[in-house]
Amino acid sequence: MKLDLEEKDLLREIINFKIVSKRDIESRYNFRQLKYILMKINDVLKEINAEVVYSNYSYVYYFGSYNEKIFKLESEEKKLKRTYRRELIELFLLFSDKKLSIYRIIKKLNLKEDEKNKIKSDVQKVLFKYGISYEEYKDSINIKELFRNKGYKLNKIRREFLEEILLKRLKNEKNDIYSENFYIKNLELTLDIKNIKYIQRKIFLYLEENSSINSMKEKYKILTKFLMDLKSQRYEMEKEVSVENGMEEKYFTMIKKILKKENIKFYPKIVKDLYKNLKTKSKKEKSVIEDINKKIKELSLKENSGIELYEIEEKRKMHNDEEFIDRKIKKIYVPKEEIKRIKTIVLMDIEENNIMRIFNEIWKISGFLEIVEVFNLSEFKKNINKTEKRYEQIIIISTSSRINDIKNFSKIPIYLLNIENLKTFTTPVARKYYLIKKVMELRNTIEEYRKLTNERQEIIRIIKRNKKKRNDALQKRNNLQKIKNQIEKMKKKKIGKKVVDKEKKL
Repeated sequence: MKLDLEEKDLLREIINFKIVSKRDIESRYNFRQLKYILMKINDVLKEINAEVVYSNYSYVYYFGSYNEKIFKLESEEKKLKRTYRRELIELFLLFSDKKLSIYRIIKKLNLKEDEKNKIKSDVQKVLFKYGISYEEYKDSINIKELFRNKGYKLNKIRREFLEEILLKRLKNEKNDIYSENFYIKNLELTLDIKNIKYIQRKIFLYLEENSSINSMKEKYKILTKFLMDLKSQRYEMEKEVSVENGMEEKYFTMIKKILKKENIKFYPKIVKDLYKNLKTKSKKEKSVIEDINKKIKELSLKENSGIELYEIEEKRKMHNDEEFIDRKIKKIYVPKEEIKRIKTIVLMDIEENNIMRIFNEIWKISGFLEIVEVFNLSEFKKNINKTEKRYEQIIIISTSSRINDIKNFSKIPIYLLNIENLKTFTTPVARKYYLIKKVMELRNTIEEYRKLTNERQEIIRIIKRNKKKRNDALQKRNNLQKIKNQIEKMKKKKIGKKVVDKEKKL
C-alpha cells in the first residue's frame, strides 16, 4: 500500500465516519499538505475501483462503505515510510538510557548507510519536538539530565508517548504488511517484551469482564503502566512479591499466562500494584447505561411542543481601553415541527463514574438529536452492517481523539464528540460553555453531511432522469427508424410487384 501510517489511519477514519472536519484532521494528524494526501488516498481507492473521497472548504467526506480490500493489500516493498521511521526513532531515543549514534539507528531500522542523511534529518525533527538540537544531544552525557534541562521529566514523556502509539497502532486489524510487523517487532525489542498484542488481549478481556473501566483511554493507560513496569522490574529479583491468598482466581490466571508467555519465573511488584488498582474498579451489578435508557424511554412518551437549542453569543467590548470578547449562552425554543430530528444512538467511551453526569449535560443541550438508545462503546458491536435500519447516525462521546476499531459497512455516518479537555474546565460556566461549543460543532457537521447527501441524491436523480430522457429519445429514434425501414420495404415490395405484373402482361 502506498500510504503512510498516519495516512492509512486517516483513510480508515474517513471511510468509517463518512465526514471529518479538515481543521480537526490537520490538528490531530499534523498534516500540512492535506490536499496532496487526499490525492494519494484517492489513487489507492481508484486502484480497487472503490468510491473516492471528496472535500470542500471545511470537510472531507465519503459516500461509500467500508471495504476490506483497502486495508488487506499486501506490501512487497521492504521500505519504511516516514511516519514509521520517525515514530521508531522517537521510541529508540526516549527509551534508550545511552545516546544512539546515527549508525546504530540505521542498523536498528535495517537501512543502508547511504540513507544516513535522511535518518539524521529524522533525528533532528524528533529532537526539535522537545526543543533539543542534534548538537546538544550528541554532546550530552546524561539523557535524563538533558530532558530535565529542557523542562521535561523523561519517565512522564516515555509514558505519554508509549500510551499514544499503543492506542494508535494496536487497535488496527492485523495485516501481513512488512512495515507494520517490523514496527511491532521493534516496539517489543525496545521494551524487552515478547508479545505486546497477547498482553493487550489478556488485560483488556479481564477489564471488560471484571471491571467498570469503559474508556479506551483508561484501558491503554493501564496497559502502558503495566508494560513499562514490567520492563523495569523484569530483572529486579529483589522486587519479587508474594501473591496474596485473597487475590481473585481470574486475575491470578491472567497474570500467570502473561508471565509464562514472557518467560518470567517470579512475580514482579507490578502484579500486586495492578491488582490493588483494579480492585477499586470492580464491575458493578447494574450499569448506569440501563438507567439512562430507561429515562430516554420515559421521556420519549411525553409530548413536547418545543425543542431547546443553545447558542453562544460573542461580542467585542472595550474596558479601560482594552478590547475583550464578552460571551453569553443563549437558549432558544424552536417548534418541534421546524426541526427534523434524526434517530441517533450514542456510544459512551467514558469512565463508568462519569457517564451519567456527562451524558445528562450533553443531552440537555442536544435537543436537535432524537436519541433512541445509549451503549458503552466497549459493549457495542464493532461491525455495522449494510442493512442496519434501527438508527440513522451514531455519536461517540469519548475522551480519546481517535476511534479506529469500528468497521462501518453501512452508509450511516458516525460523529466523534471528543471531550478529552473537559476535565481542564473546573467551573460550571466554563464547563457548560465548552460542551455547548462542542455540541454546536457537532450540529454543524451533521447539517453539512445531510446537505451533502441531499445534493448527491439530487445529482443522482438528475443523472437518472437525463439518462431516462436520453434512453427514451434513443428508443423513439429507433422506433421511427424501424417504421421508416418498414415503409421502405413496403414501397420496394409494391414497386417489385408492379414490375412483375407488367412483365406478365408483356
